[in-house]
Amino acid sequence: MAYNRVHARNLCSAAELELFLLSLSDAIGGLSVAELKSKIKRARTLRDKNQDLFRRQTVAIRAATGSKRGKTSLANQRTEQKAKLFAETLERFEDRLARIEAAEARKAENAKVAASKVAARAARKAPARSSKAPARRIAGKGAGGAAANKVTSPSNPHSRTLRAHAVAAGKRSQAKRDRR
Repeated sequence: MAYNRVHARNLCSAAELELFLLSLSDAIGGLSVAELKSKIKRARTLRDKNQDLFRRQTVAIRAATGSKRGKTSLANQRTEQKAKLFAETLERFEDRLARIEAAEARKAENAKVAASKVAARAARKAPARSSKAPARRIAGKGAGGAAANKVTSPSNPHSRTLRAHAVAAGKRSQAKRDRR
């Protein structure tokens, strides 16, 4: 059962009511992460307190009611309702904190991706080698030579495809040697 302001006003003290009202959608949006963590701690404390009190009252009522669970008496119904009210309150605070942390994680990930794109763009624009030290190339078969430079060039949009082709060709030639 979702509790509303009227139910909460009848069940809670002034401080408890304030905590409940802060968990509602119109007020929870203005809380910072630190405030949310503080409210979560307080709501959890109140929920646990009322759950424990309900259990103790149930055990105490067993003898008077003659039932195993102590459920026939309505003496501790208010305590059970308060425990459920604070469980709902705690859930709302935790959901809000989870949404904020997820949004911050997405924001950090987006910033990281943007930074890597900027770095890649800068690397492509920078000159590859100075004119004083020419690149050494190894002629013949293997990983060196002009073909390797073509494959690993960051400006080549097909470098991934070319690299996959080179790897596959290497595997095929190794398989031929292994069959001999």
